[in-house]
Amino acid sequence: MTSSISGECSVYARCTPAVEALRQSTADEEEKLGLAAVAFALEAPLRRILANARAGEPGPVLAALRQDSRLAAFDVLRGKLVTERSATFLDSAKVLRVALETAASGALLALSTDAIVLKRKPRVSYKP
Repeated sequence: MTSSISGECSVYARCTPAVEALRQSTADEEEKLGLAAVAFALEAPLRRILANARAGEPGPVLAALRQDSRLAAFDVLRGKLVTERSATFLDSAKVLRVALETAASGALLALSTDAIVLKRKPRVSYKP
């Protein structure tokens, strides 16, 4: 059985201030770069939802989520921020967990290698 969480993308975005605080407190430039990448990656799912919904600039939505802990998510159908109780949608916790693990794995690979080769149109396989 897969669990579901209301507004999980927003929860990831709410983690960015803690990551930014950690980034400010470290002196190592490579760590700062890595933490900046993590902060950007945590906001990416919500930014994509806002872009797909044509909801405008994501800055005000992200700022509102950080300021008010009662707000849980951005409801695309209503075009506004909603509380967890009034949210009429669920995010699959497994999908979001795997996405975060994949992003972390890719970041670790990028930070631990000297060169990365990117293909313009990589072959994608959906086979298990």
